[in-house]
Amino acid sequence: MAQPDPPLEYSVVLHPASIDADGAPHVLAPDAEQRMAIAGRLGLEALPSFRCEVVLSPWGRGGWQVKGTLSAQVQQTCVVSLEPVNNTVEEIFLVRYLPAKALAAFEKGQDELLADPSEEDPPELLPDAGIDVGELAVEYLSLALDPYPRRDDAVSDFAEEAEESETAGRPNPFAALSELKKKV
Repeated sequence: MAQPDPPLEYSVVLHPASIDADGAPHVLAPDAEQRMAIAGRLGLEALPSFRCEVVLSPWGRGGWQVKGTLSAQVQQTCVVSLEPVNNTVEEIFLVRYLPAKALAAFEKGQDELLADPSEEDPPELLPDAGIDVGELAVEYLSLALDPYPRRDDAVSDFAEEAEESETAGRPNPFAALSELKKKV
């Protein structure tokens, strides 16, 4: 028996049926408790600010699109010193949705083996329960995070050891290979 999905840290569901043909702008701004839960999920030390503006509008035949602009202040852990690193994240995203029949027709005309990764993402299935723009914003925030945050003044012990070994007169381990190459 499958386990139910845990509740989302931030969920704002928009129902396309309630949106007019011109689209509808929405501002998403999770409160402090929600930002703390999002930070925990994304492995952040803190998420002092997170704001996303989305516009849900009709697209194609029966489809919908979400255009979003997010900005956040995040505090991550430096991969070298393990000290806090403050970063600003700015991201623009576009996600398109189609009903099941239209999506099947779209996918039938696509050749997945020749997909170009620089092209925009293909449309997703339009959920019956509505589009969760809150979760969408959190997903795009996670994709925009620096996977290896590093403080500007961080120096690894490895880099220091490498520098010391060069100045200490230790032989280069590749010097022997260089000598063998000269003999051949």
